[in-house]
Amino acid sequence: MFTVLTPAEIAALAGFSIVTAFCVLWAISALSPEKTVSARAIIKDAATDLVFVFDDSKLLDATKPARRLLATATPSSDDQSDLDQLIAILSPRFPTIGQDLSELFEKGHLTVHAAMPDDTGRVEVEWWDNLARIAVVTSSDEKERSLIDGPSFSALTDELNILRETVDHAPHLVWIQDRDRTVTWANKAYTDLAIHHSDIESEKTWPLKALFETLPSLLEEDARRVWRACLKPGEDAAPNWYEISSIQQGDHTLFFATDINTTIKAEEALRDFVQTLSKTFAQLPTGLAIFDKKRQLVLFNPALLNMVGLSPEFLSIRPTLFAFLDKLRERQMVPEPKDYRSWQQQMSDLEAAAVDGTYSEVWNLPSGLTYRVTGRPHPGGGVAFLFDDISAEISLTRRFRSQLEQGQAVIDNLDEAIIVFASNGSVTLSNNKYKTLWAEDIVQEVVETNINDALTRWQLLSDHSDIWEQLRLFSTSTNERSSWSGNVTLQNGQVLQCRAEALPRGATLIAFKKLVSEPPQLEIAVS
Repeated sequence: MFTVLTPAEIAALAGFSIVTAFCVLWAISALSPEKTVSARAIIKDAATDLVFVFDDSKLLDATKPARRLLATATPSSDDQSDLDQLIAILSPRFPTIGQDLSELFEKGHLTVHAAMPDDTGRVEVEWWDNLARIAVVTSSDEKERSLIDGPSFSALTDELNILRETVDHAPHLVWIQDRDRTVTWANKAYTDLAIHHSDIESEKTWPLKALFETLPSLLEEDARRVWRACLKPGEDAAPNWYEISSIQQGDHTLFFATDINTTIKAEEALRDFVQTLSKTFAQLPTGLAIFDKKRQLVLFNPALLNMVGLSPEFLSIRPTLFAFLDKLRERQMVPEPKDYRSWQQQMSDLEAAAVDGTYSEVWNLPSGLTYRVTGRPHPGGGVAFLFDDISAEISLTRRFRSQLEQGQAVIDNLDEAIIVFASNGSVTLSNNKYKTLWAEDIVQEVVETNINDALTRWQLLSDHSDIWEQLRLFSTSTNERSSWSGNVTLQNGQVLQCRAEALPRGATLIAFKKLVSEPPQLEIAVS
């Protein structure tokens, strides 16, 4: 049975239906915002392409290939936006993408081409309903564009992940700058360092801060250069040094920076060590000249200047070893050779002997000076020469030798045969008359004779006498000794006077003198 509704009830039911319809429409509109509908409409016909839709810097929607591409980004910080991550991905191929996107609102449409001449890829950017549509076109050829899907895109994505992971884990700074000195791409090491050196929160997004602002000006002349630069983290902090190499690629430059703090410290330590050595060498009285493996002078000290008389200007131009020696020859600071050819041969022999470490010669100069020159091998194939002025030593030696010769001549002209024994019993001096009397002029035998050998020889050539034992006791006594003398008779009948004298430092002088015996009386028979 049906109930008949009154007109008033029908009107009430219609009003309720209308309200219910409006509520349903409101709920539908709340679940599907206008921008979401617009974003879906924008990418509806591009499901297989790389298309992104952004509301300001927030990603609203993207195709599946585009989302896979964006998933390869490695955020440099927690607050990095979706758009910044996309810019970081595209910057190596499209270096100006970050700067170009800032002009989208004014122009409404942008086309950003790849940096490499043989790369036909581009980025199409459009402004739709207050939304930014970014489409990455891999190739201008539609047939090639279709190849980006499926396994090819997966392979490219995997390779991109490997390359990004490799670069981000590299211990070196890697980045790209354009001609305006703007950083268009950087790896994680550079990004982290740029954020660390940045005091402005906005600099955590692209473009990053250029850490080495003076670098592009250094690239105007050469396409590739290597140099050093430093970053100072604070006023009281030590600077961090980097060795930077660059490669010019069209309008952009690829930079690599390696931390060389350890190298700088080692160089500073080496420089301090060299300075210490230089100060030490400056105080040495020995002249020093060091030549490298190319035989160029690399180090000399002030003593060398004073000894050889060469100017500092000449030594500062790093002359070769032969030029150095030739200059000494001009100043008559080397022994004068017979001719120039023999001089060249002499210098070649000098170099060879110095390399072997066997060169050591005494140079008697025309000026009367005497130098001892020593050649020694130096690390790295070099050679070092040491010049010692031994003029005073040689003069003293010559004077001492002259005095010895004069003293020897004096005792050789004495009437007595003399021999001197040191406190240890070794022979220190004898004259020709002793050698004639006891040693029959055999010099070697006298030199090697000691007091015991001499006493044995004397006893063999003479008659028995107690004087030899007295001489033994006298020469070995450590008490105060008094001079004494006595006579001995040789086996040939010759009578000798033996005299013993105590000398300083425990030495003993023994002198023998022949005594003239009276001739035998002749008996004359008287017939």
